[in-house]
Amino acid sequence: MPQELNLDVIVDAIWLEIEEQKKDIQLTISERKREDKLWRLKFEKLSGKESKFNESLEGAYAEWSDPQKGMAEVLTVFPSDDEIILRFATSIPPDKNQKIIIHPQCFLKPLKEAWEDSGWFNEIQQSYNNLLNFSEKPIHSECFSKINSINRLNWLREGQKKCFNLLRYPFGFLWGPPGTGKTTTLGVILAEYLLAFPECKILLISSTNVAVDVAIKSVDEALEMVEKDISEASFIRRNYIKRIGTHFRPEYYKERKHLLPDSDETLIEELIRLKSNEPDKEDIQAYAKWKKAKETLEKFLCQNIHKVISSSRLCAMTSTRAAFALDLLREFQPLDLIVFDEASQMGQPFVQWQGRYCLLVTLSNYLQSFTLNIQIQRYGLESLCLNT
Repeated sequence: MPQELNLDVIVDAIWLEIEEQKKDIQLTISERKREDKLWRLKFEKLSGKESKFNESLEGAYAEWSDPQKGMAEVLTVFPSDDEIILRFATSIPPDKNQKIIIHPQCFLKPLKEAWEDSGWFNEIQQSYNNLLNFSEKPIHSECFSKINSINRLNWLREGQKKCFNLLRYPFGFLWGPPGTGKTTTLGVILAEYLLAFPECKILLISSTNVAVDVAIKSVDEALEMVEKDISEASFIRRNYIKRIGTHFRPEYYKERKHLLPDSDETLIEELIRLKSNEPDKEDIQAYAKWKKAKETLEKFLCQNIHKVISSSRLCAMTSTRAAFALDLLREFQPLDLIVFDEASQMGQPFVQWQGRYCLLVTLSNYLQSFTLNIQIQRYGLESLCLNT
């Protein structure tokens, strides 16, 4: 029998991480300086909490009781200089020898709430078991068994071509050291999948924004290579592939604005321009003005996300973004294919989306966090390593 997903273990693990994540940071102020509507606070060196004091605190809330009770948002931090910049302060912040408390943001609460939904968990458990009890002849077998005869893919190495066999299994596990062509191979696999299955719905998830950018760019490049011979390729890449989320690397999209989820190219160009011209954080006035403009534009672009996901055939996003968008994504399940890029960086709690097929891509041949190593041998998880 397939290994059961242990709900208690998953929720407890998330809870422990939340408890660690939400621990407040208390600072003792050594110097206070007002700069227009912003406040620059210098604090005494921390002991034991340095690892938590980093740029992830941007957007967190600060609270104090002296000289009078107040709150503010953290605009940015300078860990090496022991400084923090506040905006939207409701009162004058603390001065020398007074205390301020930083409340870090918790990004895991939506994930915990999702797993605590018993109905949703039962659906995930059933989907998980269905994948492990796969049929002998999945629908993909015939489609991808002739991949070696497709002339447009002759430029691939034989090892890369073999990777298409992974789609004959409910779980495919593609791994290999850096430089072996995993991202290129993944891009071609997903491009061919989109061409072979016109009505498919694919969710591409990775642990970081940079990885999402690289992966979706690879899919777009693979379709771009064949669009002269296959007219559908041009239409698909320009209309049905979308990068969800606004924390992208602008250099990836200057010539690929069609991957960003808004039809108004003026707005997209403006966001790319803003991201490309981020001022030095030391110039806190310019940085505050820049961040406010960026946040306003990001909020506007995010309002249309439901329409974007509904009309797309491949959506790419970070695992954190997917957790926040879980209620929305549930409307489109079960998905035809779910791809976990950088899979070793995502724990089992993130495996909460239902898909008919699942492809895992990672540097390592060991998926400790997915707890699927035993199932590679026992339940037919096909594993393939790319070599240089």
